[in-house]
Amino acid sequence: MDLIINTILLFFTLSFIIFGVIGYGIIFSKVFYFDKKIYFSSSYYVIFGLVFLVFISYYTNLIVAHGEIFNFLLFLIGFSYYIFCNFNKKLVLTKNIFLLIIIYFSFILISKNHDDFFYYHLSSTLNLVENKLQFGLGNLKLGYRHHSSILYLMSLTYFPIVNFYLVNSINFIVFIFTSLILYENIKKHLNKNNLITFFSLLFFILINLKFKRLSEYGTDLAAQLLVIVLFLNLIKYFIKKNNEENLFIIFSILILILSIKISYLVYGFFIFLILFISDRNRIMKFILKNNKLIIFSILFIIVFLFQNFANNGCLLYPISQSCFFQDLEWTLKENELNEMKIFLELWAKSGANPHFTTENQAEYIKNFFWLENWFNNYFLFKISDYIILNFSIILLIILFFRKNIYFDKNFKNKKYLINLFLIIIPIALIWFFKHPSLRYGGYIIFSLFIFFSFFLFFGFKSTNKDTLKKKIGILIILSITYFNISNIQRINKEINSKYIFKYSNFPFFSLDMNLLYKDRLNILNYKKKKINNYIFYLNDKNN
Repeated sequence: MDLIINTILLFFTLSFIIFGVIGYGIIFSKVFYFDKKIYFSSSYYVIFGLVFLVFISYYTNLIVAHGEIFNFLLFLIGFSYYIFCNFNKKLVLTKNIFLLIIIYFSFILISKNHDDFFYYHLSSTLNLVENKLQFGLGNLKLGYRHHSSILYLMSLTYFPIVNFYLVNSINFIVFIFTSLILYENIKKHLNKNNLITFFSLLFFILINLKFKRLSEYGTDLAAQLLVIVLFLNLIKYFIKKNNEENLFIIFSILILILSIKISYLVYGFFIFLILFISDRNRIMKFILKNNKLIIFSILFIIVFLFQNFANNGCLLYPISQSCFFQDLEWTLKENELNEMKIFLELWAKSGANPHFTTENQAEYIKNFFWLENWFNNYFLFKISDYIILNFSIILLIILFFRKNIYFDKNFKNKKYLINLFLIIIPIALIWFFKHPSLRYGGYIIFSLFIFFSFFLFFGFKSTNKDTLKKKIGILIILSITYFNISNIQRINKEINSKYIFKYSNFPFFSLDMNLLYKDRLNILNYKKKKINNYIFYLNDKNN
């Protein structure tokens, strides 16, 4: 009986969160988009809502903890506004969203979380739930030094009764609505713009086949899924469709992914560089029209930098030039930060793993000394498999739509692809030279490069819409079926497992209280002081 009650509780609390996010997304678009008459799809309202909630979480964290009552009232406002819009604006979305949650519900039923969950994800989230802004958390352990807005969003999902068991809902929301955005674009552009149709179809199949395990998401994969939506809207922009709406979406996604991982700053730089070079007048016009959005972005960046600063004494960790080493008691030690920079690069270049660390770390990462080891131990075992998967999906598309696809030597009508390559190639090079790991943006880099290359050399014929719709429908159903079969098999395996993380309180994930207690005990015992009711964790235990 408890199992049924908890499953129902999980479903409706999850739905409450999603509708609340959409409500905030509608508010965001109405306040910050200049054309009040424009209605975006429910999928994009989710992205806008997440942006707005990150902003709210940053500023509220300065003065209050994200306790269960605060969180419930916060989402109640968003949920109520969503209901209001449904009654007054006839946004008939509810049935579709419930259906979407049901289709992908197996995704959120996990017993084991990400490997970093107990290392710092859960404890960071609980710190935000229990305490307002704390200074110097980065001194406690390595994991606390890395800022991610995902953890702030997680803290907002701490609700009465379910407690922290819905922290995974944020990654769940990003995945299902990325899938919905891709599906909506397939449906909308069918036989109207085949590039958008097949771009969306390729990525829909890919994410349902590859990114089907929620326990692998952590704080990394959500941003990569959002990059798919980002480039989808860049394609729309470059082919001159709904330019201003697409720019608003692009701008919003960039703000969100930057807050998730600071490394995505490179996306913002190259995207705006290419946009400005290719269409300067339109970009300037958009900025002038959307002055409220610009003000919001400035306020967002200010509080984002301050949250980083409070965490470890650096505005942009781990960039040492942004750190206040000599001036603040909670700033990370300079030697520790430099060692960490080396270690992060070492890890990405296969010079370290949970079981070993290579000697002469600084030498290993220099001048491609790492390349052979990385190629043999990472590329051939992980990246190559992922590349094969991407090409397999392309081959499937070619075989399935062989009457619609042809080899196209005419590159003159594909100038927009040049702009897309000009964005992704420098990003790919920076990734390769500094952090060549799939989790650090590598998945999306490889997929974009491979799929754009496919679009460069192949064209698409228009055909009977019903036939095309039927074939695409089959692939979508097969992708979703594979997704669910894989997750159902996983759930069954985890229920019958004797492993430590087997299901013990289905449908909620397993919780090793010893790991959590040990980590929280270390936090309590760490050297700290209190100033004006704010906690400061000092950078020297012996101080």
